[in-house]
Amino acid sequence: MRWKQLTELIKVNLLYANPQLLEKKRNQQADGRSSFLSAPMSMIMQSVLILVLFSFIYGLMLIGFDFTVYPGYFTFYTLIFILMTMLQGFYIIYNLLYESKDLIYYLPLPFKNSEVFLAKLVVIVITLIPYLAPTYAVFFNLGQDVGRPLLGNILLSFLVFLIVTLFVFLFSIGVVHLISRISLFQTHKKVMTTVLYSISSMGLVAVIFLLTYSDTPNTYGQVLPDNRVIPFLHYLHAFISDPMSQSGLIGIGAWVLAVAVLIILVYKFILPGIYEDSEQNRSSEHTVLRKKGQASRQPLSMRKTLLKYNFGLIQDGTLMMQYLSSNVVFPVLLIVPLLTGEGFSFMNLSAESWWGLIFFIGYLYAYMTLNAISIVGVIISLDRENYDYIKSLPFSMKYYLQTKFWFAFALELILPLIIALAMMLYIQLPWLLILCFLAGVGIGIYGLSEYYFVRDHRLLNVEWQNLTELYNRGGGNIVQAMRIFGVLIVGTLIVLLVVSLMSNLSAIGKLIFSIILVTAPTMFTVIRSKNYRKTFWQSFEI
Repeated sequence: MRWKQLTELIKVNLLYANPQLLEKKRNQQADGRSSFLSAPMSMIMQSVLILVLFSFIYGLMLIGFDFTVYPGYFTFYTLIFILMTMLQGFYIIYNLLYESKDLIYYLPLPFKNSEVFLAKLVVIVITLIPYLAPTYAVFFNLGQDVGRPLLGNILLSFLVFLIVTLFVFLFSIGVVHLISRISLFQTHKKVMTTVLYSISSMGLVAVIFLLTYSDTPNTYGQVLPDNRVIPFLHYLHAFISDPMSQSGLIGIGAWVLAVAVLIILVYKFILPGIYEDSEQNRSSEHTVLRKKGQASRQPLSMRKTLLKYNFGLIQDGTLMMQYLSSNVVFPVLLIVPLLTGEGFSFMNLSAESWWGLIFFIGYLYAYMTLNAISIVGVIISLDRENYDYIKSLPFSMKYYLQTKFWFAFALELILPLIIALAMMLYIQLPWLLILCFLAGVGIGIYGLSEYYFVRDHRLLNVEWQNLTELYNRGGGNIVQAMRIFGVLIVGTLIVLLVVSLMSNLSAIGKLIFSIILVTAPTMFTVIRSKNYRKTFWQSFEI
C-alpha cells in the first residue's frame, strides 16, 4: 500500500465531503488571515471534537448501569447506536461512493482501485464514527463492571469496538449497494433516493426517541426486569465479560468471520460495481428546460411544465434530508419535550386571553423551521446553467420566478403546518388557539420564504458542485444554527415576559396586547413584501 498516495486521496475526499470548510479556508486566505491547520486537518479535528462530545454525553448517561446483570440492556444499547450509525450513514455512503463525480477522474490516474476506495472508506469512517463511538462506552462500562484492570479494559474494549466498526461500515456499504441494484431503484433513481433518505431520517428520529425515552434499570432507584437479549450481539457481552470462556471465544470468532466475509464481498463484488456505475453516470447532466413562454399570461400547460421541472430539481437526497431535519427532526426533538414537560398544561388555556400570544409563538416557530439552507433558499441556484438559458428565451422571468417561489413556499408551508397541527392536537389546545398558531406559522413562513428567495437570487451560484456550497453562502450551517437558537432563546424570553405582563392586565389590556402581538409581525411581513415588490419583482417586468 502506497501510504503517500492514500493520504492525498483521503485529503481530497475529506474536502469533497465537507466543501464548505474548504470555502471557509479560502475566504480566510483572501482576507489575509492564516490558519495553522489545513482544511483536511480541520475537518478531522472537527470530527474528533464531535466524537469526544458525543461519547461523553452518552457515556455519562450510561454511568451506573451494571451490564453484568443486564445483558439484554447491553445488547439493546449496542443495537441502538449501530442503527443510528447505519441510518445516518446511508446518504453519506451513497453520496461518496455512488453520487460523487470524482471517481471516474481518479481511476485513470496512477492510483490503484484499492487506494481510491480505501480512501473513501476512511472518510466515511471519519464522518460517521461519532454515531458509533458510544458503543465503546457500553463495552468499557461492562469491562469495569466485571472488575477488569483499567489498561486491559481500555485495550479489550477498543478491540471489540474496532471489530464492530468494521462490521457496521462494511455491512452498510453492502446494504446501499444491494438497494442501488434493485430495478425499481435504477428506473426511478431520484424518487427512490429521496424516499430512502426520508425513511432514514424518520428512522433516526425514532431511534433517538427510543434511546431518550426508554426505561433504564436504575431509574429512580428501581430495579427493572432485563430486556430480551438480542442474538449475535450477546456474543460481545460474553467475550467482554470473560474473553477466555468458550462462549466468548466462539462469539468473537463469529464476528471476525463475518467481517472477513464482508471484506471479501466488498472488494470482489461491490467495488467493481461502483466503478461501472461511475462510468454509466459520467455523461448524466442536469435536466434542461426548453419550453418557451409568453411575456404576459401563461397557459396552464406551461405552469404544469414548470411545476414538473421544479419537482425534478428538489429530488436530491441531501436537500430532502435538510428539509426533513429542519421541519421534523428539530421540532420533534426540541419543541415536543418542552410542551410535554412537567408544569405545562394547555387544556384549560383561555382562548380569549392568549390568542395573540399563541399567534406570536407560531410566528416564532416559523423562524425555527425555515432558514437559508431550506428549499426556498436554494431553489433558484438549483437551476444551475438552466437559469442563464431561460434568461435568454423570450420568456417572462417574473412569471418564471413567481412560479418557482410559490412552488417552494408551498413545500415549506405544508410540513410545518402538519407538524404544528399534530403538536397542538397532542397538547389539546383549544381550536381557536390552534388556528391562531397556524396563522402565525403561515405568515412567518411566507415572510421568510420571500426573504430567502430574494437572498438566493442575490447570492446566485449556478456553478456549484455540491449543495453544501450553497448552504455555505452567508455564513453556512454554523451561522444558521446560531440564528435558530438565538431565535429560540430570545423568543422564549419574550414569551415569558409577555406572559408575566399579561397575567397582571385587565381583559381590555389583554385584548390590546394581543392585537399588538398579531399586528406587529403581520405588518412587518406586509411592509417587507411591498418593498420586495418594488425592488425585486418589478425588476423582472418587461
